[in-house]
Order: sequence, then C-alpha cells, then structure tokens
Amino acid sequence: MKPMLITLSDEFENKEGRTIIQNIPSAPTVVAIRVKVITANYLSLSTQESSIIMVNPAIQETKQLKHWYHSNIAELTQMVAEKNFSNPSMLLPPVNNNETTPIVTLLEDPTSV
Repeated sequence: MKPMLITLSDEFENKEGRTIIQNIPSAPTVVAIRVKVITANYLSLSTQESSIIMVNPAIQETKQLKHWYHSNIAELTQMVAEKNFSNPSMLLPPVNNNETTPIVTLLEDPTSV
C-alpha cells in the first residue's frame, strides 16, 4: 500500500474534510467511492457529486489498514517529512510488468488471472 492524496471539493470539504482534520492525530481511515481518478504523471483523486466519503467506517478493512499504518509509521513519518507526497513516482510507482494483464486475455479467458 502507498499513501495518496485526495482533493475534497464543495460539501465534502466542509463535512468530511473537517472530520478528517479532527481525527488526524488518530490516523483516520478514509474510504472514497465514486471519485474521479486521474493519472497524468501523478495520482489525483477528486470528489464529484455522486462521491461517497467515509471516515473510519466500521468494516474489517479499517482494522487491517490501521494495523498496516502502525506497522509502517516510521516510514510514513519519514515520507511526510521528506514531502514525498509531491513526488509522482512515490504516489504512483511504475507497474511491474508481471503485474499487468492485457484486457484481451481477460476477455478470452476470465479465469486466467
């Protein structure tokens, strides 16, 4: 997992944004659904009218993410201190060739993955 940045707009900035800021000391887990994803030398997630933002949802994945966070807190703290959030290669590293599957392969044989 890699940390990433998200831009909140309109009502998300006022409501969910404040909740996130208030929970920063406890490292909130943020789940974003139906956000606009742009990958142009960096990773950009932006809210739109149909987006849903949940802060610390009561789901199993939240516990797993919290565990991951606490296991990697030293590295994450260093990344923030070094401002790696502004480095596109840190936010969206190149995909390893053995991790890609051509769409045509999936269309021909969905069980191949």
